[in-house]
Amino acid sequence: MIREVHFLSRSQAVTMAPYGREGIISITSPGEGRANLRKGWRRVLRLQFHDILRATPKRTLFGDEHADVILEWLGKVAEHLDALYVHCQAGKHRSAAVAKFIAEKYDLPGGIRVYEEHNVRVHKILTRRGRPSLLKNR
Repeated sequence: MIREVHFLSRSQAVTMAPYGREGIISITSPGEGRANLRKGWRRVLRLQFHDILRATPKRTLFGDEHADVILEWLGKVAEHLDALYVHCQAGKHRSAAVAKFIAEKYDLPGGIRVYEEHNVRVHKILTRRGRPSLLKNR
């Protein structure tokens, strides 16, 4: 079961060499190339959306469909991982929001100050979609 979650930048993520039961959520902006992650990750989820709070032309806003993909993936992989890493370009907003949600979901340490720059939209949608009553009705 997931015992720790970390968020980091893309440049940090591509240099990591996983050593065991670790998974990674790789967040990139549409139009960016995929992060060239090293081999050895137990599970990998790749997502594309922009770090924005409101819809704007030609930008992909995080929505329910992204949250549902994350929640479904977590449901399948949580028991197979000891640690989970989440990266985005800078490692501050999108990845922090997803990591904050995962820390809350699995009651992991971290503290609110760790995630203070998180993308509030991403966290809010994940929290709303991740409520047990919603998951049962999906």
